Amino acid sequence: MKHILSFLLILICSTNTMMSQTTITGIVSDDAGVLPDVNILINESQKGTVTDNEGYFEITAKKNDELSISHVGFETKYVTIDEQRGLAVILESNMALDEVVIVATKLKGCRLTTSCFSIGCNIECSVLGKDVKTNEEVYSPSGLKLYPNPSPRGVFTLNLHRRYGEVEVQVTDILGQMILIKSFRNGNKRLEIDLSPYPTGMYIVNTMVDGKRLPTKKAIVG
Repeated sequence: MKHILSFLLILICSTNTMMSQTTITGIVSDDAGVLPDVNILINESQKGTVTDNEGYFEITAKKNDELSISHVGFETKYVTIDEQRGLAVILESNMALDEVVIVATKLKGCRLTTSCFSIGCNIECSVLGKDVKTNEEVYSPSGLKLYPNPSPRGVFTLNLHRRYGEVEVQVTDILGQMILIKSFRNGNKRLEIDLSPYPTGMYIVNTMVDGKRLPTKKAIVG
């Protein structure tokens, strides 16, 4: 009987060790520096988080969990949790040059110089050897932000880079089931999405503006 009890105690301790979870921390960056708003998801679960303004994240996971690390414009990276507690993840860009749409006004005697970033492009004009910044700022379709994310209350703000005539927001759960469709007409650049009636977890937000689809966002409730 004593041996049986000892065996059961060892089995319980081993099971608890295998199932124990640990806080994993990390920094996500690219060649230019740290990356905010990167989505960190434990595959085959609804657990996830996003990086802060310093590219830092924390998430609770167990050994052999696989993390999916993704951001618009970058290749998704997968990391399997082993014995490590801290991660340094570098994402590689997958954006081709023809994915950036630039619209500029031609100025007589002006040489246009365009600097493009993930949220848009700045246009500068050089006239007679002098640099003159124009007031025009042209954004690519990735000029879209969802915050706060995660949201403890389940209420999110969708920040568009400009006003659109018609905006439709579609929200699905992690299994692809539609849970919310909301339309806005002649709205502001900031729209509110209320997911507070729904359980905590990860949701997928698709946004259509004037018939064009913007990059998909992941919203985390709780």
